[in-house]
Amino acid sequence: MNIVAGLFCGLLVGQFLIQVALSLAISLTYASGLSFSHVKKSNNVIGATVAFVQSIVFAALTFGLWWLISGHVSFWNGETIASTLGLLFSILFSLAQCRNKLLFARMCAYSPDFFEDSCSLPRGPSRIALARERNKALRGKREP
Repeated sequence: MNIVAGLFCGLLVGQFLIQVALSLAISLTYASGLSFSHVKKSNNVIGATVAFVQSIVFAALTFGLWWLISGHVSFWNGETIASTLGLLFSILFSLAQCRNKLLFARMCAYSPDFFEDSCSLPRGPSRIALARERNKALRGKREP
């Protein structure tokens, strides 16, 4: 296995690990929305189930990739160092995106009609802007 393959595998494993943690956090967000929000329970059940299944799939992908490359990598050579650097870079890059994804999931789980309103917008920054706007509105209602 060469250095490029080690870097590529490190990038993938890092992304998969972050996706597992993020999916579990989103699943717990939707599950807590079942008890504490005014959103339809079916929306929160679907969101929690999909996020949980997604975390299982990404955990299996992480394990499978790690098993696949563990037979080909000897420790502390150029490939291992490239893989470790790719892993760290991927984790740092992915962590920057987690905040917006968690905010979007929280707004879907707790804000009535947010999911329907966000579906009319194109994917990307406009949905996140709507989530931030609604989040500020919800915070304004709570503060005296």
